Amino acid sequence: MDGICYIVGSRPPGEIALARGREALVIAADGGLRHLEAQGLTADLIVGDFDSLGRVPEGDNILRHPVEKDDTDMLLAVRTGLDRGYRVFVLYGGLGGRLDHTYANLQAKPTVEPGELVTAGQIIGAVGTTASAEAAQSPHLHFSVTRNGEAIDPAGYLDYSE
Repeated sequence: MDGICYIVGSRPPGEIALARGREALVIAADGGLRHLEAQGLTADLIVGDFDSLGRVPEGDNILRHPVEKDDTDMLLAVRTGLDRGYRVFVLYGGLGGRLDHTYANLQAKPTVEPGELVTAGQIIGAVGTTASAEAAQSPHLHFSVTRNGEAIDPAGYLDYSE
C-alpha cells in the first residue's frame, strides 16, 4: 500500500499535519481522539481501552480493547495499520510521559516471547524500517522532544543509569 497511516496518541502532539493527495488512514489511539477533535480532524478508526479518554466513544469505527493487555494503545493502533496493509506510519503524541510507554511505542516487532530468558546484549525488539529512504542505512533512531512547539534537548527525558 502506498498510503500513510497517521496515529495520534494521548500525549500533546503539537500541530497534526496530514499529507494531501495520498491515501491515508487516521487512527486515534485512546486519548488521541481529543487532540484530533481539538484540531477539527476526524479519525477513521479509534483504538484503545479508553482509560486516557475517560469515555468510550460511539460509532462503528471503534476497536475497543481491555485495560489489562500487553501492548500500549498506540502499538495496538500500529498493528491495526499493519493489518490493513500500511507500511508508512506517522505517530503523534506517542513519546513522553511514562518511559515504559515511550519505549513500548518505539518497538515494531518483538524478537522474544513473554517468559523467554534473555541475556545481556540480546536484541529484544526493533524499530521498523518503514521509511524507504532510510531502510538502506545502518540502524538508527530519530528521537526528538518538543515543548510548546519548540525543539528541546531530549537528554533530560532519558535515564542513562544502568
